[in-house]
Amino acid sequence: MRFPVSELPNKAFLMGLLEQVVTRQQTTALMIVTCETLRDTAGVLKETQREILLLTLVEKLKSGAGAANGADAGERL
Repeated sequence: MRFPVSELPNKAFLMGLLEQVVTRQQTTALMIVTCETLRDTAGVLKETQREILLLTLVEKLKSGAGAANGADAGERL
């Protein structure tokens, strides 16, 4: 239940994870990112180029989250 290219959770999987967190009353954080640049590339870049851009953005987000919150934080994305 993840997006095949980015391996990020899809909406259904994300909602399930959020329900678990709420049920357990765990302290957590949620980061929502929108990328206009990625949207703007539709029709300009080839699909493989867009996938490379997406994977680069995902890796940067994971490394940034890991650096800010501990080594494994980015892995939970």
